[in-house]
Amino acid sequence: MSAKGKNRSPTSMEKCSKCNKAGNPADKKLSITCDCCKDLLCGDCHGLSPTEIRVFELKTVARVVTFLCADCRSTMTPLPSILKKLNDLTDEVQQLRLRQNMMATEAAVHELTERKYRAQNIIVYDIPESTSENIQEKKKHDSEEVAKLIRGVCNIDCSKAKMFRLGAPKSADAPPRPLKVILKSKSEALAVLRNKGKLSKPGSIKADLTPLQREYLKYLREELDKRISSGEKDVTIKYIQGQPKIVKNKILSNSQKNC
Repeated sequence: MSAKGKNRSPTSMEKCSKCNKAGNPADKKLSITCDCCKDLLCGDCHGLSPTEIRVFELKTVARVVTFLCADCRSTMTPLPSILKKLNDLTDEVQQLRLRQNMMATEAAVHELTERKYRAQNIIVYDIPESTSENIQEKKKHDSEEVAKLIRGVCNIDCSKAKMFRLGAPKSADAPPRPLKVILKSKSEALAVLRNKGKLSKPGSIKADLTPLQREYLKYLREELDKRISSGEKDVTIKYIQGQPKIVKNKILSNSQKNC
């Protein structure tokens, strides 16, 4: 039976937690209570001298010497090693968090840089590829077709814009590869994208999105499909200040519709 409280002489009702013998008040080897688990140990089991017992019986709050039974000592012996390992693990976690924050910051900077670079680009689809074997003739064909397409949406001269096909050449019966067109500025790219609705196939011109932007747009489309399937009406994806969002058509202002 565990004994609570301060060290004291045993009574006939108290038994040693180790040998289960009742305490003997006449015994010079007084019983003692473990300061950790509070179990009572008789004089035959704790192994302390009467002088040592008296030290532990001091009632002053200044007593800093503690008595631990064998079980508690064996439990606490590896404690310093455990604490050291815990501190090492804590340091390692902090280093991992710091590294993770640095990587996240680096990824964010890279993403912003990539978006800034792509902001003046557009991707043009469904323009047939030239069958000529001459590279210059192929480039001239693409430039003329893109210029003709863009003139149909806004007054921008892109005859000297840089452009190239995306992906490796395919067979003659394969769909034409998309064209990346690098315009003079972000404002020109925005002008084309805002007015592409004038085309019979508005989807033939798209923004040059980063992989992260494409992934987010895919998520928005899936979310939009779920909301429409659940019965929600008048919702669509609109670009507001350059960012795609799911909005209700009826709450869009005129300025937002033109974004």
